Amino acid sequence: MLLPLFLVSELASAAEVNNLGLTGTETGIFTVLLFIIAYGFVMAEEFTHLRKSKPVIFAGAVIWAHAAYLASEAGVPVEQTHQVFERNLVEFAELMLFLIVAM
Repeated sequence: MLLPLFLVSELASAAEVNNLGLTGTETGIFTVLLFIIAYGFVMAEEFTHLRKSKPVIFAGAVIWAHAAYLASEAGVPVEQTHQVFERNLVEFAELMLFLIVAM
């Protein structure tokens, strides 16, 4: 019974977030290419002797820094950028804890 109420509040808060529409632009392509390069390093772990987490964390940090810069250039308030980043960070933390427990 409470689940629909939770979803409505989540959708309402998601509607407040500005969508910059950068998916099909050079920025979106740069982000996807950076992700592919990081994933390539993950696949080549045996040859590069890098832990899988290092290129992924580095790529994630660069992508988030780039997104924060673009949001500030577009006039998105810092509080809103912080809220979106915090929400995504919590989702990743939940996923990581789930994977640790599942191992």
